Parts: sequence; C-alpha cells; structure tokens
Amino acid sequence: MDGQEGVEKFKSEKPDLVLCDMMMERIDAGAKVAESIRMENKDVPVYLLSSIGSVTDINIDINKKGFNGVLQKPVDPSNLKAEIKKALNK
Repeated sequence: MDGQEGVEKFKSEKPDLVLCDMMMERIDAGAKVAESIRMENKDVPVYLLSSIGSVTDINIDINKKGFNGVLQKPVDPSNLKAEIKKALNK
C-alpha cells in the first residue's frame, strides 16, 4: 500500500490508531501520510515505524509532522503492545 492508499483507507475505515512506515514510495511519504491524517483527525494516535530510528528523530520533528512517537524496526512485539495500550488508554 502506498501513502495515498493509506490515507484513503484511513478515511474509509476510521481506525483507532495508525502505524506508519517512513519509507514508502518516496523517502518522506510517511511524514506526508501523517500530515494528511492530521488534517482529517487530530486525535487518532499515529506512530512512525522506522529502521533509522534516532536519525529520524534528529532530522524530522515528529511532533510537527503529526506523529505521537517512533517505534524502531524491527519492532519488539511486547514494546509495540505496550505502546498501543498506552496510546489507547487500555
């Protein structure tokens, strides 16, 4: 799925949380997806999945781009579960 498909899916499905990879068809596609999601819904948690972790944090102000946090790939399943529970207040 590319960024545009992801945004369209977000609009039609209305998920409670979004996990978005930074690297899609373009290098900054994940940031563009987050910005588009924020125009539709300012409250849904959006997490960036990145294999370049701290480099992403340094080069991109994730909060300005609309992300609630960054999860380093490969994602530890227990960490992912904890982040999702925290984001959804469960």
